[in-house]
Amino acid sequence: MKTKAWTAACMAVILLMGAGIPCLASESDLPSTASSEPSELLADTAWYTEDTTLSEYCISTPSELLGFAQLLANRVVFFDQTVKLGADIVLNEMDVSSVSDREAASLLSWPAISDACSFQGTLDGQGYTISGLYYDAPSYSYVGLLGNILSGGADKTVTVKNLTILNSRIDVSHSSCRVGALFGNAVNCANGLMLCDLYVDVDIVCEAKPSSVGGFVGWSRKVPMSVDSCVFAGEISAPQTGSGMGGLVGYTSGGLRVSDSGVFGSLTCPTGKVGGVVGDCTSSLSIANSIVDAVISSEEETVSAFYGNATGSVALENTLYTVRSLRPIPNGAAIDGEGKYSLVKTEDLRGTKAMALLSRYGLSNWHAVKEGFVLPRGIARFADQMSEDQAEPFCTKLVGYQTAEGDNGTFRLRLVAVVDSLNYSAVGFSVRAYGEGIEEKKVNKTNTTVYASLLGNVDGTIIQYTAQELGGAYIFALNINNIPLNVGEITFEAVTYHVRGGAVTVDGKMATLTLNTDTMT
Repeated sequence: MKTKAWTAACMAVILLMGAGIPCLASESDLPSTASSEPSELLADTAWYTEDTTLSEYCISTPSELLGFAQLLANRVVFFDQTVKLGADIVLNEMDVSSVSDREAASLLSWPAISDACSFQGTLDGQGYTISGLYYDAPSYSYVGLLGNILSGGADKTVTVKNLTILNSRIDVSHSSCRVGALFGNAVNCANGLMLCDLYVDVDIVCEAKPSSVGGFVGWSRKVPMSVDSCVFAGEISAPQTGSGMGGLVGYTSGGLRVSDSGVFGSLTCPTGKVGGVVGDCTSSLSIANSIVDAVISSEEETVSAFYGNATGSVALENTLYTVRSLRPIPNGAAIDGEGKYSLVKTEDLRGTKAMALLSRYGLSNWHAVKEGFVLPRGIARFADQMSEDQAEPFCTKLVGYQTAEGDNGTFRLRLVAVVDSLNYSAVGFSVRAYGEGIEEKKVNKTNTTVYASLLGNVDGTIIQYTAQELGGAYIFALNINNIPLNVGEITFEAVTYHVRGGAVTVDGKMATLTLNTDTMT
């Protein structure tokens, strides 16, 4: 029988001690989420104009964020200055990515940033999120939420880091422009552009042919770029491109180094140079420990998961791609050496399989998060901001299961759960099992032992599952043995609970798992 065998070994075993229920944060204690109706918002620039000589500034409201954009539009470059976010900021409450043209007209739009505007500082999101951002781009040659990078200075690096952008969109109706979610155009910045710990879910819709379009940067010349621990998860579409379409960068001639980054959105362009990472690179290109699982739609044979065209040196190391991204490199191209890229299944990048896959390919800087997908560890640390469910307080919760071969035509099932702290006298499971071929059974199991981590043997690979990786402080488990094979479908309904002062409190919703015992061979 082909199953997942487990090893019930642990790195640390801790006995639960009787203690009070932890004090969960009240609404007033939670991090602020700033939002407002579009009609109420005016750009606030006072945080900067009151003293323009400071090295750092902090913005925390929609008005201050709009003020930042307005300052860029007024050609404030923030040379060698840092702008930080101090809270999550919501500019439009509705789903910006799917609004109609009529609805878009009522949205609060990002201020127009002209071709002459340049950003030459650092934007540090500090782990916060900007959402509901909508940019109805004017007829400029360069289109980007941060404008452009123009001659950033020989000894300074332009930096964007620690930022999540969700539910956002850029509409471009004119042709021959350079478009990027962050920067439309970047030129003559000798010390380069550094992008680090970013999660960007911005849809870019080009109605006409752009010169180039990229998830982060549209077009770059003489700007060395490094992209570390970043993900683009938006959708880019255009009828065709001139210089290229890329999940991260449209076109570059300054050198591009990408590590521990991913593209998980979609790229749609019938003709043109299209690549999951970069559309066209005429300088050195290095991609390492990165994943492309983007849906790429194009009629060109030069389209591929990593690049559409590359005329400089190309180095791929330990990169993964899926069939949704068509092919690893363009037809006719060649990369010397083995282990440069590997084809994996999209479903293996989800759920518990993802942990095994990351370990198998040595992607130690990646993490399988609760929602069931993979992220670089740099942004996985604030992945809770991408899901309301992840942000909800909990005491105990189910996080997964494993099956293993048993004796005499049976199998075993292990349910895995996590607890948020040691502030309970016990934790446990309540399980109901039923099916056509078995007698209904109920199991209630109380645990007073929890684990910091567990080891699992997945297809011959030993995986360490830590509590933190599974979304909790400690792990507890229930093993159900002697479950018969070849009796059709068996359904398991399970909930977890915690115990305090003798009182049992059930946590969360019931989870249902149905296994077909006839196909477990």
